[in-house]
Amino acid sequence: MNAKVISFVSAKGGTGKTVISASFAQLLGVLNKKVLLIDADADTNGLTIFYLSQMISERMAKDEKNVFTIGIFDAKKGQLPNPFKLNEHVDIIPSTYVMEQTSNIDEVEFKTTLEQIIKTFIIEYNYIFIDAQAGSDTYAEIAMSVADEVIIVSEYDPVSISGVNRLIQLFGNIIPYEKRWLLYNKVLPEFAITLRETRIAEKILSPIPWDKEVMLAFARRRLAIDVDKGNQHTLAIIRTISSLFGKEIDEEIENWKRQKSEVIREPVQKQIDKIENEIVAVEESVNMMRHKLEELKDRPNKIIRYAIAFWGMFISYYLIFSYLFDFRITELFFAIAGVGISVTILLRETMGKRAREEQVSRMSELEVAIFKLDELKSRYQKYKLLADSDIDKLLEESI
Repeated sequence: MNAKVISFVSAKGGTGKTVISASFAQLLGVLNKKVLLIDADADTNGLTIFYLSQMISERMAKDEKNVFTIGIFDAKKGQLPNPFKLNEHVDIIPSTYVMEQTSNIDEVEFKTTLEQIIKTFIIEYNYIFIDAQAGSDTYAEIAMSVADEVIIVSEYDPVSISGVNRLIQLFGNIIPYEKRWLLYNKVLPEFAITLRETRIAEKILSPIPWDKEVMLAFARRRLAIDVDKGNQHTLAIIRTISSLFGKEIDEEIENWKRQKSEVIREPVQKQIDKIENEIVAVEESVNMMRHKLEELKDRPNKIIRYAIAFWGMFISYYLIFSYLFDFRITELFFAIAGVGISVTILLRETMGKRAREEQVSRMSELEVAIFKLDELKSRYQKYKLLADSDIDKLLEESI
């Protein structure tokens, strides 16, 4: 086999290209493809740092056997860097085994070493992934020039897109249209479907949505892919790999789909369960708000009822005492009654005004809650249909 060489580049740092290249490698490994990762980022040594503990273990094991370890930026003229195994199907050549300064390596030596690596290992792997340096410096240019295809990883915002356009203008001669792909990463999950459906101009791969689970995994220096229990990120990576390699891995993906049918469906079922809980919570909130609105409407009348009850008791007691102690109804009685009636009317108007103001606020909240409830029910129906669909449709549409 002759490996396909793919460089992962970006117009700026922070796009997640290192995690993407590692995720692609891991999932292709699950599909029984042999992958060699090369950390060609002289600035950050991103892949090497991501797998730092494994790299240190490898170096110590080799040191005990008096075997000299060489990273791509450790290599001197004529030396060939040596990879180490991350798992059964994925190997990596780190930027350096000794964590030295790598941003001042001679560019000619770097290109020669990179070409020698590809020439030596091309028959041992199905894919060679080069994690290039971010930006448009010479190291990135070299990584693009030696690759069969280039994946430009970018976030989906105006600044990032402008950076991609600049990168294409600068290196259009070495990454022509037929050689390059654009991959939007860190896309909001709810926006990923829309973005997939509108990707027509460039050769744009299926986008990768990021959520809290992905960010938490990366913060813990691990990949968010889970081929045992399944999650949305795993489905997204599978979908993107399929859109990139097509027939090259169709058979492997079909086999994986047959073996992992329940795994593929699990993220969708999780969404259904989550939406069901949200619907119950919003319905309870809607019912409480409606009950509160009814209470607000009745509040002025409630004051009148309380006042009638109070003044009814007052008059009854007054009449009883006047009968028992033989005193007549006086002007004081009428004065108290007049004040009571005035206070009652004033309270009714004041409380009625406050109740109406609160009603307006509550009505707005109720409208928002009802809109959210309708949206949740619509999403619920969509996911229910998706859960009942076949695996191919599930992979194509689930987010």
